[in-house]
Amino acid sequence: MTEVILEGRKLRYRFGADEALRGVDIAISQGEVVAVMGPSGSGKSTLLHLLAGLLRPASGEVWLAGRRFDTLPDRRRSALRLTQMGFVFQFGDLIPELTVVENVELPLLLTDVGRSQARGRALDMLDSLGIRSQASRRLSQVSGGEAQRAAVARALVHQPPVLLADEPTGALDTVTGELVLEAMIRASREQGAAVMIVTHELKVASWASRDILLRDGRVVGASDDADPSPAALPAVAAAGVRGARAAGGPVAGSGVGWAGGSAVGGPAIPAGGAAGVRAAGAAGVRAAGAAGVRAAGAATPPARPGDAAGAATPPARPGDAAGAATPPARPGDAAGPARAIASEA
Repeated sequence: MTEVILEGRKLRYRFGADEALRGVDIAISQGEVVAVMGPSGSGKSTLLHLLAGLLRPASGEVWLAGRRFDTLPDRRRSALRLTQMGFVFQFGDLIPELTVVENVELPLLLTDVGRSQARGRALDMLDSLGIRSQASRRLSQVSGGEAQRAAVARALVHQPPVLLADEPTGALDTVTGELVLEAMIRASREQGAAVMIVTHELKVASWASRDILLRDGRVVGASDDADPSPAALPAVAAAGVRGARAAGGPVAGSGVGWAGGSAVGGPAIPAGGAAGVRAAGAAGVRAAGAAGVRAAGAATPPARPGDAAGAATPPARPGDAAGAATPPARPGDAAGPARAIASEA
């Protein structure tokens, strides 16, 4: 059985009179990619901050690599964050006074890796993300997508066992977002990292091996893979949005309205919400929105186990690569034809 690396038990947290989390349980194993979804204000980012030790829970426990984490002194928690965790935020949060490569090598230098070795590893990581040519530039001289890839490089360069990402593609175009997600999936597969991606975008969540759905500070839906081991993870996840209609309207079985792939509210979600999200149109979006990625040469990942068998796939948009493969459906999702999804700009 795969080892649990990061765990939250009965986590509660308040902002003044508002209870942001209400008894959340979560466990992420080595080599597993977990997407935490939900509308704005559901407690997604608060949960990430608690698991990272940036906030202390009002009650409950956080465990990291088999040890109690939330009760450690600030200095000890900071030291463990540096060595055991990598972070990717929506806007990168790089240091503007440093060059791209200086930002990436910083975690290594802070953990006493020699300067020449740190520089070499940082350049190799930038090379793997396709931005080595930007290494000597400052952030004001690179695009937003290049800066976010540099942030991913910084998060991965010291090979942390835990990678936490908060809306990592929120400010990116489709192609660059695919590259960022692929890098995080690769870290899980090759390094055995436990990856948690906080997002309100179903297209991003489709890259995960498991989903957790939050609403009003509670877990209201979840989907589980039978085997979350690195070997069971897809090389890359399906390029389309599984289980939602990007054109808007409620997703079958979820009780949530979705517009443009984002949760925008709706009534309370039943316990089977996450499965319902996948069930509604599991294959329907795979073709939509994939054209730009395929044309740019980004890898289109295979589907995860659990998608709808035999669901209809809409025709590709003009400009799609001829003969581009559509990922197979995941066993376990709702059978029957899926609705075509409005293509993304």
